[in-house]
Amino acid sequence: MGKVATMKFIDVFSPALSKYPEVFKQVSGGDVQVPIVAFGEEVVSEGTVDITKIIEKLKTV
Repeated sequence: MGKVATMKFIDVFSPALSKYPEVFKQVSGGDVQVPIVAFGEEVVSEGTVDITKIIEKLKTV
């Protein structure tokens, strides 16, 4: 369950965005598109919620 606890779903209006300065920097700079699925500061999926990428990342976290 610890793996899943680090996963965050972030959109442009999400208060969680301010808690992750690296993700915020990427969104502000246009480097990534929202919505974002992140594990901590690591963006796993952007622009869409890609369940395949999320599952693959969960296997390695």
